[in-house]
Amino acid sequence: MLEEKSMIPELRKHFKLNIYEVKIWLALLSRGIAAPGELSEISGVPQSRCYDVLESLEKKGFIIIKIGRPIKYLAINPNTIFERMKKGIYEETDELTKQIEGIKQ
Repeated sequence: MLEEKSMIPELRKHFKLNIYEVKIWLALLSRGIAAPGELSEISGVPQSRCYDVLESLEKKGFIIIKIGRPIKYLAINPNTIFERMKKGIYEETDELTKQIEGIKQ
């Protein structure tokens, strides 16, 4: 867990996540699949906040909800997230380049 603590500021910056999102995501990556209560215990995020943080991570594409009783969550492979982020950066760069070319003309 010490390595994870030193990684938190860096992950927050690179992935544009808040502290609770990073903690929950790291806990889920270490666990693979888990329920909100388990993630709360592992990450130190209050259980009352765990649900909205999980919803936020799901909307951002970092996790998947596994429907069932109890509801569990799966972490998406970090390599997939890196590739998605790279693609987004390339698309944003292309769009900005087109805008600059439009202004230039």
